[in-house]
Order: sequence, then C-alpha cells, then structure tokens
Amino acid sequence: TNKIQKVNTMLTNSLKEQEEGDLRLKKELLGESMDRTTWFTFNVTLKDANGVPISDTFLASGLQDGNEVTFVNGVATPPIKVRAENQVTIAGLPDGATYHVDELETEESEFYQLVQIENGDGFVTSDGTIQGGKTVVAKAINAHKVGGLTINKTVAGIKTTQEFNFQVTIMEEGSEDYEHPDTTFTGIHGGMSFTEGVATFKLGNGESRTIEASEIPTGRKFRVEELDANQTLNGVAFVTDVTVK
Repeated sequence: TNKIQKVNTMLTNSLKEQEEGDLRLKKELLGESMDRTTWFTFNVTLKDANGVPISDTFLASGLQDGNEVTFVNGVATPPIKVRAENQVTIAGLPDGATYHVDELETEESEFYQLVQIENGDGFVTSDGTIQGGKTVVAKAINAHKVGGLTINKTVAGIKTTQEFNFQVTIMEEGSEDYEHPDTTFTGIHGGMSFTEGVATFKLGNGESRTIEASEIPTGRKFRVEELDANQTLNGVAFVTDVTVK
C-alpha cells in the first residue's frame, strides 16, 4: 500500500509540474550608447484558463528586490522591474493562463522609447498563454530617443505679416560635412515637404515647424538656412531661432 501511495504521489507531483509553466520578461536595448544599468517597469496581468484574474504569489528570479511576484486580482503588485539586457522569470504559473504585458511610463521614458513587445517566436504581441512545462517569453525592445528639430521665426521689435523663406537639409548617413543631402529622405515631415533631403518653406512672425525625433534618421546632421537672412524691415533685424530638442 505504501508503495502504491508513493507511486501515486510521484504521478501527482509529475502531473502538477507539467501543468505549470514560466513567464520570462526580457529587456533588449537597441544602440551601443544605451545605458545598460537602467531598470524598466512593466505592468503584467494574469488570468487563468477560464479568464478569471489570478491572485497568488509565485517565485521569481532576476528581480530588483526579493524573489517573489504577487498578483492581486490579476495584476502584478507592485509592477515588475527588469534591468536592461536582463530578464525576470516568474515560475510555477498555471498551464493555460493568459498574460498581458505593458511597459509603463517612468522617468526613463524621457530618454527611451518602446519599439515593440514580442514573444519568443518573434511575433509582435503583448499577449500570450502559459504552456505547461515550458518557458514563454515576452521581450520588450527599446531604442534611445533622439532629438527632434524645431525652427522658430521671430521678428524682433515690430509687428509684421511678412513671411520668410527657409531651407532645411538632412545630410546623408556618415556625412562628415554639410554638402551631401540624403537623397532618400523624402515626403512630408513636420509640415515640410522634403525632396531628396531638402525642404523649402515659409514662416511668419512667431511661427514654427517641428520635425519629431522619430522622423529624423538617427545620428544625421542637418542644415537650416534662412534664405532672407541679414535683411531688415523698417530698420529692425529679422531673428531666427533654431532649437534641437
């Protein structure tokens, strides 16, 4: 009888292990200049196979503090922090449970932007299902935010409705000077129409144009020219401000 009970216990434990799976949160950064010591914050929700939010505590590795993750009404409490180029693994999750991962806005969001969240098979998704006996992966990929470009026009000391002509040139990749426009940079960016890396446009007093960081190829040089430079209106000089965000 004791032998039968022992076998049954072993079978029960084996089945239980097969019914559990792990969730691994990974953080990947794009670009060599990224700070690998940064911690990123994630909101993770968990529901059982019937769609009921899970409230339980699970062992975890790679955490900033401690070795457990607690879910309250299906939400990891507190949110989970993952260090850059590292991972957090939550163990012993029920087979068939579903998860959803969001990267939260924090102080780091000023410098990093989320590119995408994908699963272990490379599909872009924030959702997945726990598989018994396996580790499923949710990988969040971030890139460094680069500065945008804002051009403001100010006519100092006088009111005028006159418009002024500007030209912006985006240089080709690797250009060491300002003489080689990026001929592939075309289309509408920041309200300016670019053709082969060059856009001409008009600004009135107090007006501006902004090209967002996501619209400018990383690391590119640019040139801003006021085609009406060094002119005066009733003895008052024209002033142009260029701001790199």
